[in-house]
Amino acid sequence: MVGEFIAVPRRAAVRVVEALNAEMPGLSVPIHTIKEELRQLARTPDFQRGVFGRDAVPRTWKQAASAPNFAPFNARWFVHEHTL
Repeated sequence: MVGEFIAVPRRAAVRVVEALNAEMPGLSVPIHTIKEELRQLARTPDFQRGVFGRDAVPRTWKQAASAPNFAPFNARWFVHEHTL
């Protein structure tokens, strides 16, 4: 559940893009393209690494590694991070 909560850009990001489009309707990139690319970030290794990697949040990784109740989360994310 934690992974699902933090792994992808949330709906608020889409609303920000919609507000930008409302304020600047002449954007050079169509709004549907921006929204799709935003959704694609969930599967983009650079995004994952930049937001959730050990270099981005080292204290979080250290605390999670020392907490036994986070073992399932750690197993999933440690493996995931090494594939980025």
